[in-house]
Amino acid sequence: MNEAETRAELIDPKLKDSGWGVIEDTKVLREHHITLGKIQTGGGRSKPLIADYVLTYKNQKLAVVEAKSDELPVSEGVAQAKNYADKLNIPFAYSSNGNEIYEINMKTGEERDVACFPTPDELWQRIFEEKNDWRDAFNAIPYEDIGGSKPLRFYQEIAVNKALLAVADGRERILLTLATGTGKTFIAFQIAWKLFYSRWNLQNKSNPEFAEGRRPRILFLADRNILADQAFNAFNAFPEDALVRINPADIRKKGSVPTNASIFFTIFQTFMSGASTGSATAKNENNNTDIELEEITQIEDANGYMYILECTDGSFYTGSTKNLRLRLEQHRTGEGAEYTKNHLPAKLVYYEDFDRIDFAFKREKQIQGWSRKKKIALIQGDIDLLQELSNSDPEPAEGVPEPAEGCFGQYPEDYFDFIVIDECHRGGANDESNWRDIMDYFSPAVQLGLTATPKRKHNIDTYKYFGEPVYIYSLKEGINDGFLTPFKVKRIQTTIDEYVYTPDDMVIEGEVEEGKRYIETDFNRIIEIKAREKKRVKIVLNEINQKEKTIIFCATQDHAMAIRDLVNQLKESSDPNYCQRVTANDGALGEQHLRDFQDNERTIPTVLTTSQKLSTGVDARNIRNIVLLRPINTMIEFKQIVGRGTRLFDGKVYFTIYDFVDAYHHFSDPEWDGEPLEPEPEPEPEPEPEHKPVSDTKKTYEANKDSETEEKRKKLKIKLHDGKEREIQHMIATSFWNADGRPISAEEFLENLYGKLPDFFKNEEELRRIWSVPATRKSFLEKLEEAGYGKDELDNLQKLINAEKSDLFDVLEYVSFAIRPITREERVVNARSQIFDGLDDRQKDFLDFVLSKYIETGVSELDQDKLPSLLELKYQSITDAAEALGGVDTIKNTFIEFQKYLYQIRAA
Repeated sequence: MNEAETRAELIDPKLKDSGWGVIEDTKVLREHHITLGKIQTGGGRSKPLIADYVLTYKNQKLAVVEAKSDELPVSEGVAQAKNYADKLNIPFAYSSNGNEIYEINMKTGEERDVACFPTPDELWQRIFEEKNDWRDAFNAIPYEDIGGSKPLRFYQEIAVNKALLAVADGRERILLTLATGTGKTFIAFQIAWKLFYSRWNLQNKSNPEFAEGRRPRILFLADRNILADQAFNAFNAFPEDALVRINPADIRKKGSVPTNASIFFTIFQTFMSGASTGSATAKNENNNTDIELEEITQIEDANGYMYILECTDGSFYTGSTKNLRLRLEQHRTGEGAEYTKNHLPAKLVYYEDFDRIDFAFKREKQIQGWSRKKKIALIQGDIDLLQELSNSDPEPAEGVPEPAEGCFGQYPEDYFDFIVIDECHRGGANDESNWRDIMDYFSPAVQLGLTATPKRKHNIDTYKYFGEPVYIYSLKEGINDGFLTPFKVKRIQTTIDEYVYTPDDMVIEGEVEEGKRYIETDFNRIIEIKAREKKRVKIVLNEINQKEKTIIFCATQDHAMAIRDLVNQLKESSDPNYCQRVTANDGALGEQHLRDFQDNERTIPTVLTTSQKLSTGVDARNIRNIVLLRPINTMIEFKQIVGRGTRLFDGKVYFTIYDFVDAYHHFSDPEWDGEPLEPEPEPEPEPEPEHKPVSDTKKTYEANKDSETEEKRKKLKIKLHDGKEREIQHMIATSFWNADGRPISAEEFLENLYGKLPDFFKNEEELRRIWSVPATRKSFLEKLEEAGYGKDELDNLQKLINAEKSDLFDVLEYVSFAIRPITREERVVNARSQIFDGLDDRQKDFLDFVLSKYIETGVSELDQDKLPSLLELKYQSITDAAEALGGVDTIKNTFIEFQKYLYQIRAA
């Protein structure tokens, strides 16, 4: 019997005899798709992993069964069964040919022949030997697949089960690490779903009383409004009254935080707002030098800051905080204080740093009582005037207020049972972060961190806080399994990637350092050359399909604005909104541009420019191009940016990274994929004095003065001499990719291909035999593509060896046997007499037509699938073709047979 008959007549009855598909809560999943198959460059997919049977009981996958024909030995299916079980994280694997059954215990490694399949209860007892009430309670709640429209992918199911098992085992800090685009929010939704309907909570977690327990209170914390909004919308299968979005406006309006829900969504900034009430001072005619909020660099050992903002009407606002950058961002977005919200924009004009937050509060209250004139003296650093005013204008008594909490303090510490921290690597677990205050405050809650970044030196605190991840699913796995889109990298270099000033160039603004070599990290920060940016934008617009959605990462917000304007000046589209900037400074309008960009039904805006804002958390599925116009400093950020393009979308078979800044080197880093070893511990620093003196005004001002001078130094702007501008050249190099998903050079690609080809043919004669028949040629190319050598890669290889007019056969022959390629036209001329020998005039005429298309396009014109379109192109219909050439079978035979002569051995 063949395999299908063996299943139906021998294996199915054995499964039924053991109770599978018969006993309540059991299911037999047949032809169970595990992966989708990697997306290939030609648009198809590699072969997906499909398990013959998956056995489930009580909503848990317990075993996989690989079936083979009864004519094959039972061991024939063992390797596949193990592979599928390992992929699905299933404890037992079986191979069966209908007569025999072979069992593999994936946990213990034990393997044996068995007489029959175990019953569901027998298998359950072997897997779950120890009683765990909450594990069983979670398992009893089915996954929510949104009416069948969104079934869980295999890795999502594993992640949910691993996280819930950690909850059931009493673990309080849990980490999941999955690549961007793999659906971490959907995983969080499924976890919340099972917690919600099982009524798990902090009160009954140690002593389950499922029916009596209350619904858990779950908090979803993000660091950006768009992420919190996306999560809120993704949880819409819950009852409407179970969900609430916490926002500052509602808190101010109602005077308290919301409590009438089960699942709460907010951002860290909202929970931290209210840390200082601050104060405002009346406006004056004085305008003061400001420090750009975007560029502020916090002093690492400071635990408190007092700051002064100048509002749009000239008034001053005084406040204090533990995290200056975060607080300034809140003021910028209108969430910092009611006063600054109504007087935006507000600019930072002065700040001091302190060892303790209460010292910063004390300083804030002191300065609140000062006259405006005295504050201006402080800001301007006029020490003499400040001293004079202090002597003539006694200060009010200094109070030391208790540090106020953010609005999260309105909740009891044990209010939330479970907290999900999205993108937790971005500071939430860092001991020095204000976000950590929230997590420490709600320490009784079980906390789940979601991250896309494996352990690195840049996020080691995250892993220390949450512990090792209970499950990891990498970018490489996602691409190879077909759940993420693969990508290409085009490295672009120009003759002005670096710059040294020469006198024939014009200095428009700023001071030039003669002899200084300005490098990538200097451009658009301390030096600006518009012609350079214009050239880069022209290259991008020439390379991309201008109708495809594109994100351009720029050095600063100002740079993003300049690139936006250049794109709109040089674009083909007539729509004025073709390109928009989305940065922190763009506020609500930028958020709207982003929402429009994410909407796959909309085509405008088509291009977004940004600096930092879009590097994470943007769920835009149809991004086809990512352009890097700024250096990428860390592997974490690089992976996040690459992740912007990996989401699947209909018709999207790859996306392209245009790399102007040599970010390419990150691919060569061993940390690109996989888990590096734990970093060597660094020596402990020398202990500092127990009490450091509080910074005095003069010292802090002098430091700030230096910073301001640096910040406000005019950016060097250069206009190139006309001849130079016209002579800017560029070079584009497209990367090859090996089977492990790493970019490699053309030389490495050739070496790898040379080493791989002997797996497919032993000698030139066998290659010729395979290539001469359309069916075997197609099968060979499919296998070659699965090995990482697809059509696009081979086409690029043709260009490298100057064989674009040759057949792919000649390319492979050249790589394997160093035989000089000939052109397709030469091949046709050499074989013409043998091809036409014995054919009538009509057949010759048809093959002449086919060969002309072959010379023009390549070997793809000789595929059997192409025959119908060739006939219709030549004869207008298949019927007319059959009448002219002697029937369909005759046409097929003629089409297949002539190819043997086309690829025969060349005469010496």
